[in-house]
Amino acid sequence: MGLIAIENVRFFAHHGVYEEEKICGNEFEVNVYVEVDLDSSTRMEDLSQTLNYETIFLCCKKVMGQPQDLLETVCIDLVKSLKAHFPALRSIKVNIRKFNPMPGERVGSSFIEIEENFKSKCSACGNSFSCYKDNTCWCFDQELSEETRKVLKDKYKGCLCPECLKQFTVKK
Repeated sequence: MGLIAIENVRFFAHHGVYEEEKICGNEFEVNVYVEVDLDSSTRMEDLSQTLNYETIFLCCKKVMGQPQDLLETVCIDLVKSLKAHFPALRSIKVNIRKFNPMPGERVGSSFIEIEENFKSKCSACGNSFSCYKDNTCWCFDQELSEETRKVLKDKYKGCLCPECLKQFTVKK
């Protein structure tokens, strides 16, 4: 396992419930920690073979640029964005800090943090793999008939890994 992170990334954005926040904006700090499988026996020099923290930054920048009333919504949107870009995350933790969160009051900062674990064990072979258990998960992209999905759901108590699921995929 490996941990890839970006920390203390500063953004100026217009998130907030108060009209003043929507007009004037505020300063925010984002921290993202993602756990991935890194094979320590293999030297990786190809960005396409790993999780690129520049892409994490670009996801943060895009989500932070879309004004929301609640910081919770911003955090959830960022988690969704990262899951959509990276189909094999083992876990994720996102922390978004808002500086001076109450206009006119002496409050230094507030923050929201979401942490999710995507580690699953294949119900068929027992191997470990990542599963998001929602519509951003890679398994929703598989070409499976509704009948096959029902049979798999009845036969197995949980998700199947990519290798086991391939044997049930409809060939085009």
